[in-house]
Amino acid sequence: MIKRFFLIAVSVIFITGSAFGQNGYDSQVKIPTDKQFLTGKLSNGLTYYIRKTDNQPNYADFYIVHNVGSLQEEPNQRGLAHFLEHMAFNGTKNFPGKNLLNSLTKNGVKFGTNVNAFTSQDRTVYHIAAVPMNRSSFTDSVILMIHDWSSFISCEPDEVNAERGVIMEEWRRSDDNRTRMMSALSQMEQHSSRFAERRVIGLPEIIESFNPQTLVDYYHKWYRPDLQAIVIVGDVDPKEILSRVEKIFSDIPKVENGAVRIDYPMPKNEGIYIGKYADPELKASATRIIARYPVPDKAQLQTIEAFKYRMAGELIVDMMRVRGNDKSQKNIAGYKNLIPTVGDTYYAWRNFRLVATPKDNNLEKAFIGVLQDYEQLRRYGFSVDEIDDAKMSAKAKYTKEAKKMAKPTNENYVNIAVTNFTRQEPLYDIQGYYKSIQKAISEITPEYIKEFIDKNLHYENMIVAFSGSGVAPLTHPSDERINFLIDSVKNAPSEQFNYVSKVKLNFTAKLDPVKLNDPVKVECPDVADFVEDIWQVELNNGVKVLVINNKRENQFIRMRAVRKGGFSSEPDTMIPAMRMFKGNSGNFSAGGMKKDNFVRYQNNNGIGVLYDLDHNYDMWKGSFTKENFDAFFKTLYVDVTSSEIDAKSLKLYKEAFIKKMKDGIGAEQQFKDSCNILEYEPNALLKRSTLADTSFITVKGMQELFAKHFGDVSGFTFVFEGSGLKYADIAPYISKYIANLPGKSTASASDPAKFYDRQFYIKDGKDELHYIAKDFSGSSTTVGIDMIAKMKYDKINSIASKFLSNILRDRYIKTIREERGGSYHVGVTSNFYQKPYNYLVCTVDFETNPKMVDELIDCVWTEIKDIAKNGPSEKEIENIKKFYYKVTAQQQEEYKQAMPIIISLMDGNKYINNLETSSIDAVNAKDVKKIAKELLKQNIIKTMIFEPEQK
Repeated sequence: MIKRFFLIAVSVIFITGSAFGQNGYDSQVKIPTDKQFLTGKLSNGLTYYIRKTDNQPNYADFYIVHNVGSLQEEPNQRGLAHFLEHMAFNGTKNFPGKNLLNSLTKNGVKFGTNVNAFTSQDRTVYHIAAVPMNRSSFTDSVILMIHDWSSFISCEPDEVNAERGVIMEEWRRSDDNRTRMMSALSQMEQHSSRFAERRVIGLPEIIESFNPQTLVDYYHKWYRPDLQAIVIVGDVDPKEILSRVEKIFSDIPKVENGAVRIDYPMPKNEGIYIGKYADPELKASATRIIARYPVPDKAQLQTIEAFKYRMAGELIVDMMRVRGNDKSQKNIAGYKNLIPTVGDTYYAWRNFRLVATPKDNNLEKAFIGVLQDYEQLRRYGFSVDEIDDAKMSAKAKYTKEAKKMAKPTNENYVNIAVTNFTRQEPLYDIQGYYKSIQKAISEITPEYIKEFIDKNLHYENMIVAFSGSGVAPLTHPSDERINFLIDSVKNAPSEQFNYVSKVKLNFTAKLDPVKLNDPVKVECPDVADFVEDIWQVELNNGVKVLVINNKRENQFIRMRAVRKGGFSSEPDTMIPAMRMFKGNSGNFSAGGMKKDNFVRYQNNNGIGVLYDLDHNYDMWKGSFTKENFDAFFKTLYVDVTSSEIDAKSLKLYKEAFIKKMKDGIGAEQQFKDSCNILEYEPNALLKRSTLADTSFITVKGMQELFAKHFGDVSGFTFVFEGSGLKYADIAPYISKYIANLPGKSTASASDPAKFYDRQFYIKDGKDELHYIAKDFSGSSTTVGIDMIAKMKYDKINSIASKFLSNILRDRYIKTIREERGGSYHVGVTSNFYQKPYNYLVCTVDFETNPKMVDELIDCVWTEIKDIAKNGPSEKEIENIKKFYYKVTAQQQEEYKQAMPIIISLMDGNKYINNLETSSIDAVNAKDVKKIAKELLKQNIIKTMIFEPEQK
């Protein structure tokens, strides 16, 4: 598995910055570390991190980290770091063949879900998560598995050759226009370096032909104790676990004079580097300015002062986003949109990026606009007001993250240990980390920001990049023209940006509290085990309010308001207008602020309010904390009573819509439309928008739809749910704000004559769609098979269908992935739908070589027919039950939210808890067999194949 983005406790754990500023750094002020980690080294050089947690009783996570990745590959080994990761699951000294995965499966630890790995350019990480700790012998077995991954992966030639197909299918999955573009842009940022030459997936010609001994050579050279760490976090006794680790790892000797792991540098540019990428399949184009600057060294990373340097970059990004939005709104920018970001190239550089999308396909004009913005920030920095507003937003952001991290997961702790070992960052104390961030933000001054800019954001080591179709008028300027424009802007006069702070809610309504009716206590058995109480009050404006006091620990209060409406309340002729209205929900603002400032105000105050709609309902969504009741309810009030569509944003939306219609619908979207036609009876919601629908994109039209669907709250049920949320706490705000919202009567809200049937009805019968995509250069064919059966939605059928999808997935891993090397991943899901009638959809999907499509489809049917005829084995049932017992113990807490259950019940649905142990116990092989048999018997099967045209 190629590197996924590895979350390190929270996204901000990657601490980076610049060459240090006026105060240098204070080595005496260290970042708070987590003292509960037991850390050290074994005699053979292996590092260990062990920590007890109480968030998942009776479970623990086991990781092994290799401080090596694709950067260390020789030219004839390109792709083998990643290939070796795959081989770890294909046989080791103590677990030959598939014994390792089989042993885990027997204990409810599932490959892909709990067992996985990733490879990046500088590290490789394997994990076995959610391991039940109820048997000492199994704990020892898991430690023995990571012991084998350390030094005893078998790499048998037959297994190596069998895995080639899987790796090639993984490579094939990334052969699409977006992935190709992102890879090209990464190579531009990493140009003239080892990073640009060592893409993790490697080279197909090497993957298909390398000698297995070459893989073994890489393995024994780089997988060794001095470059490895184990991380064990969970419900464990650290000292007792350490003694087991010492005993099991004692046979691995210390490596003397091992190969030197090189931290490959990324050299500076010799002048400005210009990169261009063209792909005829790209619909969008952009120009980028990328300024690379150093990260703190390893000593600096240990200090709180380093936080200030990292935050300086984040604040600049935020302020440039505000400037770009302001200029775009006023139509004084050379671009349509400006997207600033900041991020790392591993340990080598920090990248400050300004990405601009062009107006009227004019890439040169967009480049001039973003270049002028860059020069303006270099010359003048930012004003006190800009910095103060950005600091307020940053503090709100990290306050919210701190609340989310009040109860860290095992993975959060593991990730901190991984970066400590591989990047030498501190072993953070999570809450101490957030306190340090807040302190750092407070200490940043305009002078500090300006010095940061002067030292880091200049023209040396800059990259200029263009991407697009390469087809006129999206042509790129020449290198000579680009350099001329840079020199011209650098020498041209400019003015400081005129920033006026407008992030303030203009709340002028004089509201008197309305006397509330007596609340009624509501009983709901489906949520009784995790809800303290539920109170309902009916208001005179036609609104009902439910207040749910949840026992579950949660820092946030969630709000949903629902009313029958949405697309079902409008005739067919208005469906296009409703699509536009839904698509513009983020372009409405209120409280005297422009859209961007309105969003910023909500973020600064840790609240969120937004309307939405689906085919049956009008909805409000929101969230807040107990500290900001007043800000939330004022925002909700002005949103309902004074929302206005932002004319400039609507204009941009219309321009983008017209461009999309003129460019034509892409092959993938045409395929999805064709699949919907294949699967469902005619429905107005399935009709594709046309260029004629632009007539609905008007300020007047959007405002009228808002007034109709959200300007009158009668018939809405507002649901508030929070931990320890008492009715008495929220009642004053209901009385003052919600009770004063405009509302007429609920009399018409339940009249079925006023609504249209927008439900999706499945077509009976067996159908197949084979879509040949022209002018589409991907090399992978996508196959999706939907098996549908109308059947009773009850507890046994619901859980048995989940069992079936898990058993099928395990079988397809063996037959399609391992035996045939036909696909990197085979997905199997099963979902019950209660509207418009009860039916089950079991979906199998995979990507493969076009030549193998028929063979792999045969594999799909072979397995489900076998289950329908013979049923699953008792062993398969037992393994899935063990997995679900564990899921029940782990995830039951996550599902303890009453709001979605209650709203679903309000819609007439039945609630079934699939995580009850007694229900899992009740399912047997006959129940699973019955589901498979019914899927085949009803013969409602839709096979959908998307294949690029073979040239």
